[in-house]
Order: sequence, then C-alpha cells, then structure tokens
Amino acid sequence: MRISSRISRMFFQWVLSSLVFLLTILAFSQSSDNWMNVFLNGEKIAYYHETRGPGDLNGQPSLRLESEMVTKLSRFGINFEVHQKSLVYLDKNNKPLYSRYEENMLGSERTVSVYRKDGQMVVETVIGDATTLSKQDWDPALQFDASVLESLIQDKLPAGKEYRFSVYSAELGKRFDVTAKVGKSQKMGLGGIWYEATQVKLNYQGADELSAEYFVTSDGTVIKATLGTFGMSMEKTHETDAKSFGTRVEVADISRIPLNVNIEESSQVTYSKLSVTVTEKSVGAMIPADTYQKWDTSPEAMTGILVINSPMEQIKSSLTWPVKLTSRDYSIFTGASPFIEANDPSIVSTARSVAGSEKNAWKAAKLLNQWVHEAITNKGFDTGFASARQTLDSRKGDCTEHSVLMAALARSLGIPAKAVVGLAAVDDGFYYHMWTEVWVGEWIPLDPTFNETRLNALHIKLAETKSQEDELGDFSLQLLKSLKKIKLHLLEYQSNGKTITPPGK
Repeated sequence: MRISSRISRMFFQWVLSSLVFLLTILAFSQSSDNWMNVFLNGEKIAYYHETRGPGDLNGQPSLRLESEMVTKLSRFGINFEVHQKSLVYLDKNNKPLYSRYEENMLGSERTVSVYRKDGQMVVETVIGDATTLSKQDWDPALQFDASVLESLIQDKLPAGKEYRFSVYSAELGKRFDVTAKVGKSQKMGLGGIWYEATQVKLNYQGADELSAEYFVTSDGTVIKATLGTFGMSMEKTHETDAKSFGTRVEVADISRIPLNVNIEESSQVTYSKLSVTVTEKSVGAMIPADTYQKWDTSPEAMTGILVINSPMEQIKSSLTWPVKLTSRDYSIFTGASPFIEANDPSIVSTARSVAGSEKNAWKAAKLLNQWVHEAITNKGFDTGFASARQTLDSRKGDCTEHSVLMAALARSLGIPAKAVVGLAAVDDGFYYHMWTEVWVGEWIPLDPTFNETRLNALHIKLAETKSQEDELGDFSLQLLKSLKKIKLHLLEYQSNGKTITPPGK
C-alpha cells in the first residue's frame, strides 16, 4: 500500500466538520422535515436531513432543530461513510440553550456539547471514554450557528437589511463574527418546480472559506445554497433522491496536488525550490513562512517562489526536559487537549519509559518519534481520527494518529509540542499530511509517520495548532482555504547531495 493512500484521509475529517457547521445554519420558520443533496464541484457526496419543531428542554418550551448529514466517499477504491448529527435547542427569542454535535468516522466517535451553567458556557468534549470540559463566561449576545438564519426568517427577510452576529460553532470549537445581508426576492426553478426565494449572504470575518449564500422561500425553506469558497453546494430534494448515490467521489482525486516530477526518495530531499500559484488572495495567505520555508519573492502576489530547507543534520540543544519556558506563549503547548491527552497516566508513563535516562530534550524527542513510528504497527487508513490515548491503546492509524500521539508524549515530558498540517510529496503529487513540531530552543519539525527526525524538504506547512481547544477548527479552515486553489511546480531540489533540475517549466 502506497504511503499516499495513508496521508490523504485526514483531510476530509476536518472538511466535513466545517460542512456540518455550515449546513447546521439552516433553519425553518415552521415545523418541517427537509431533505437536501450536497455536492462538491457538481458531484454528489452527501445528503442532509433536518427536522424542526417545538421542543422541551428540562421543562422549558423551546425550538428543537435536529439534523443529520451522511457522507459517502471512496478512498483508493474502498467505500466509507461519515455520519454527523446536530441537536440544537433555542428559546422563544432564538437565543441558544443547548447544542450537541456527534460524528462517527470509521469507528472514531466525537461528541461536543455546549450549554450554560452558573453563568458560564461549558464545552464538553467526549472522545472515546475520555471527557474534557472547558469553560468561559457566557456572552448574552452569543448565537449558535442554527439560530442565525432563523433570526432573519422571523424578521421576514427584509430586502437590503444587514445583521451582525457573534456565532459559536461546537463542531469547530471557535467563535466567529458574522455579517448577514438580505438580498432581493427572485424566481428560481428547481426540479421542475418554480419558487419565489430571497437571497441571504453570510460573511465570516477572517474566514471567507465559511461564507455562504442561501436562497430562502417566504415560509422559511432553504431551497438552494452555495457553501464556502471550495465548490460546495446543495439543493432541496425528497427523501428517496437524497438517499440515492451513484459513483462515489474519490478522496485522493480531491486532495491531491499534481507535481511535475516523480520523487522516488522524498526522504532524501534536503532542499527544494517550488513555483507556487494560487487562484485567490496571495501565496502568503495560503502558505505561511517560518524558519524552514521562506518566500524568495513577495508573499503578497498570487505567484511566488517558495524555498524549503530541511533542519540541520545535527541539531545542537542543551535544553533538558521538562523545558523551562521563557514565555507564557509556549505554555499551551505543554498542556492537554481533547485529542492530545498529555496528562493521561498511560501517556506519561509511556513517555518516561521511552525517554529512559535521556534528559536532553531534543534527543528524548527523537526517541519518542522513532517509538511512535514503530509502535503504530497498523498503518492503514481504517481509523477516523483517534486521540493520542486511543492510538496508544489500539496501535493503529495514519498521519493524524502518529502526530497527536507524538505531541502528547512530548508534552507529558514538558517538551512543548504542536501538531502541524500541510502537504507532503509522495510519488508525483502532494497530499494533505500531518506532522509534529517540538520546542528545544527553537521549533523543530519531526515526522513520526515517515520516521524522520530531519524533515525532508518536500513538506509544506499550511497551519498549526494555535490553542489547546480548537485544533480542528484551525486546521479545517486552512485546509478549506487551500482546497483546489494551489498549483505547485518543482523547479529544483537536492537529494543525496546532488542538485537536480526537473525538465520543463
């Protein structure tokens, strides 16, 4: 089995979480049972079903919105499904009372509940048998994603009016400032039926990839929508058609970025120079610069030259673990999160056993990297997205499981670590991938999936963890931003000490 088949799967886990967030915005002004087909670049990938009606939450009359999305895809010819559910309760003024999100991908389950208790917003995340709680002050102006469109519908969708919302997404673990604008009413034909529908545009500050356009009838039914900036759309249908699928979309075809040369030994590449072209914004907005990947041209342009160097062969660091932190900015990278359970007793004992008597932080990190690579013996892609503890128990997974387990083990020793997502070259293409960085006086990347402590120069970082709680949100937004919007051409590279210039422009 080629490595490329293992590193493409993680992409859709985060993309689908973002999709359900967008789709959960749908709401209807009357009791309803609505079915919709979901398309990616014109090809059907899922169906969406939502019911709406009166509810009761602990004796409080409420509006109950319940939805499900079933996605059916293929990975290298193997069919799989992703099931995601959302349950939201709103009060009579469309204010949030309770939200629950559930997902199941290849047996990996995650549930996120959000509710108010003692004046605080509690976020309860359950992964496997582990529960993580986080709290913050309750914002009276806060909206759940499902209440946004409902507020506009109840206001009768006045043409030209603009609204502002503060929206929290349980799926992505993030808060967004959202602007909504109501357009004009227009006639639309769909499935042989003509509708009078009003355009509604939602814009997400700092997250254009989540912006959406809806067409809503006078009774509050969404009949058509364009979701994000990555070719996602949906249309109203009936149950039989919604549950009918033809040829399944191949994940690898969506996530692969073709390369102009076939790289047989990518692990030996220590330097690369690539021409990068993006279809919107700028190359710098898609691909950030850091110590090892730098822009040789202006990052503000839509085409640029990216230069990547591997870390030095021998990294000199005298830091011992636990690393003494010089800034609070690094403290979040030693703590635990729902997927990186650095405080779990099994994680702690394993890390200490692997490190043994080695106190040098960098040398200990290398030992952990090799151990993770060897300990995960089932390197297939029959896992959805397991946490570090689940992976430690199962010993199976691909790049996501390798990287979160590596990060958890390092953090448990007091070595700051973070997960990184980006692109890695395999054969004749770049695929979405995940690896780990550790702080040993500077951030050094390692790749436990490939067992590299000197990361090869055909890794392109797109995003990294910025907090303990919203890894999935940070990652999925950046991946959505880059989907089908990056073209790469390898200009030259160094392998085994030789500089190679591929033919062609």
